[in-house]
Amino acid sequence: MKQITSLKNPIIQELVLLHERKHRNVKKKFLIEGEHLISIALLKKRLLAVYVDEKYLDKYANLLKDCNNIEVIVVNSMIIKKISQQKTPQPIIGVCNIVKPLNYFYSSHIILIDTIQDPGNLGNILRSVTAFNISEVYLSNESVDLYNHKVISASQGAIFYTNVYYENFDQFLLKVKNANYMIYGTFLHEDNSTNLSEITFKQKNAFLFGNEGQGINKKYKDKINSNIYWERTDVVNNIQICLKIIKLDENNFDFNMQLYVNLNTWKILVNNNTYFYNSKILIKASLISF
Repeated sequence: MKQITSLKNPIIQELVLLHERKHRNVKKKFLIEGEHLISIALLKKRLLAVYVDEKYLDKYANLLKDCNNIEVIVVNSMIIKKISQQKTPQPIIGVCNIVKPLNYFYSSHIILIDTIQDPGNLGNILRSVTAFNISEVYLSNESVDLYNHKVISASQGAIFYTNVYYENFDQFLLKVKNANYMIYGTFLHEDNSTNLSEITFKQKNAFLFGNEGQGINKKYKDKINSNIYWERTDVVNNIQICLKIIKLDENNFDFNMQLYVNLNTWKILVNNNTYFYNSKILIKASLISF
């Protein structure tokens, strides 16, 4: 195994540059932290290199043994702290390649999100859609970066199971329609909206969601086929986008959502699987494990 001891080493300096979106885009690489994410990246053949704190070699011995064709570099805790983006750095950090998805419109259900800004919300959304076996998510070009470290952390590995595309929605929504998808909007306070429970979904469906503060841009109103809503408790004034997306298709998933407020926690029952939502964190009790 190779060893690096200097903070001024050009390899380390290049890794620090990956903290910024523009450098990630140029290098086609991004960073992940912790054994859990590194194990998934290794499984999905996205892992390029591993940097491990010399004090933790024994702890990660089994994981490093599986990194047969992966470069493993031993470093000190100061270097780990330098390249980490977390307040409490993990002692093992991976470098992954950025892969641009090639296939479009291969799924029956796709997600469209206009200008999502909160990285934690995007990470939670990816976890939710992966739980329901949806692997196509389209973001408008103005959205937060998929490889922001907060997105990666919140996704808990779901970024490796989901194809995420950035598109100009002004033109792209027409392509979605031309691919024979029914586009369902989630505009608020629309008189001509249809209750979700009354909709019979088609073979190919696209669900359009807006950002956290402004919702969907009004210029896309004429691009949708139907606007949908679902009833919610009067106690709750605002449903986060990550919770909206989990209640996608009760016809196909036969799901029963129940919301109640108890000490600021929402409990959601989906096919007898329990989700807890608190402070923008969505935790599954079952259904899928990351």
